[in-house]
Amino acid sequence: ITELELQVAPVPDIRVPPPRRGSWIFAGLGCSLLTVVSLLCCLGIFFGTDRGQVHVRAEDETAKALIDNAGLIVRDHRQKEHTLKLGMIWLPSGGYDVDPTGLPKGLQIEPNTFALHRGETLEIKIRYVPPTPSKSARPAIVVMTSDQAKKIQQEWAAYLKLDIVDTRAKMILIPPGEFLMGSSEEQLKAHASDLLKKFKKDKMPDGYQARVKNETPQHLVRISKPFYLGVNEVTFGQFSRFKNAKGYTTEPESSGKGGTGLEAGQLVARKREFTWINPGYTPSKDHPVTNITWADAERYCAWLSEQEKKVYRLPTEAEWEYACRAGTTSLWCFGDELREVTPRDFMWYHWSYAALKPGNNPATPQAVGRKKSNEFGLHDMHGNVAEMCADYWGPSYYERRPKEGPMIDPQGPDAASRLARVVRGGSFLDPAQLSRSAYRNMLEPTLGYCQVGFRIVCEVPLNQP
Repeated sequence: ITELELQVAPVPDIRVPPPRRGSWIFAGLGCSLLTVVSLLCCLGIFFGTDRGQVHVRAEDETAKALIDNAGLIVRDHRQKEHTLKLGMIWLPSGGYDVDPTGLPKGLQIEPNTFALHRGETLEIKIRYVPPTPSKSARPAIVVMTSDQAKKIQQEWAAYLKLDIVDTRAKMILIPPGEFLMGSSEEQLKAHASDLLKKFKKDKMPDGYQARVKNETPQHLVRISKPFYLGVNEVTFGQFSRFKNAKGYTTEPESSGKGGTGLEAGQLVARKREFTWINPGYTPSKDHPVTNITWADAERYCAWLSEQEKKVYRLPTEAEWEYACRAGTTSLWCFGDELREVTPRDFMWYHWSYAALKPGNNPATPQAVGRKKSNEFGLHDMHGNVAEMCADYWGPSYYERRPKEGPMIDPQGPDAASRLARVVRGGSFLDPAQLSRSAYRNMLEPTLGYCQVGFRIVCEVPLNQP
């Protein structure tokens, strides 16, 4: 066995350098920086999740309607404002106070101050309690404005000791007030100019230019008494209860004339088979009832009056426009402009004119209450189905206005003028112009139409406070 020993001979002029001091310093700084970044990430995760949820819930329909419009503002400990809507919302942890400024009178918030902890869910309850009426005289009747509509509504509800929203009957309290009825010459001139920019005269709705003259002269009207008005048009389900209770047969059915109808989304001529039950589509209980006559609507009101021991009726033309405007003086309750989104938010309408932006063009009437409401809380005042008014038609009726002061509770033309009846609001078959707040139309009252329905008034006696 031979042992071998390896020896490494030294290589001249080669030396191993000692470790440099600076490299250790840079390594240490890198580790420190990594530690700081990691710590900051951890703190970011911690503080980023330092939040809780708030569930804002309305306990009644009035509170829901009011808070939907006004919103609920809370302030944190830094006095930063947070606007809350109904439903769930995330907020940073901390203490909060409800800001009462701008809240409609009668809204009660519980709790109105609260502390929100990380991961916690806290409920805020909102209810409407009509303010205690003062011992002073009844509220003054003033010109209604859109920014005061809800306030005046609340004042009259408090005075009368009534709810703004009758949830059982699905009606809204409309306070007395004054308003400018019809359109001014300046409004119609500007409106016509705007239309002519979009299409030629021969492409406008049939007879439109001639008919708008019936909206003048604009005149001051006073609605002297409060009344309840249906939040929506009378539905197929509501009319069915009347029909079943009385065994009632509508006029288009008993006359054999039938009503108009829809086939493939198009309006077709009157046929015997078209009735309120079969208007050319299958209505649900929440669709507005159509293909009935004024007499049918009035008999429904008489039946309901007997059942409820109250007075129900069709609205007058003045009451209808006053309620539709809700204090506005614009062409529609949402403004003067027909932008692409705004009309769709408030109404179902038809737009077949290529020169204009398309509407929603529904093939049939839609279930009630699916569009935004006006300032009084009424839905579908523009479009969906046109609505019957109590008045008989008088194309020059507005010219009978008094020379001074308001026209008080106008009831329409006298018996000598009783031919056609007034229709307001336009329908799903009409272009948006025919649904303007001031637009007037008329129809033969003994016939049914698949695009015409009605909403009802419930009178409020003023022999209360």
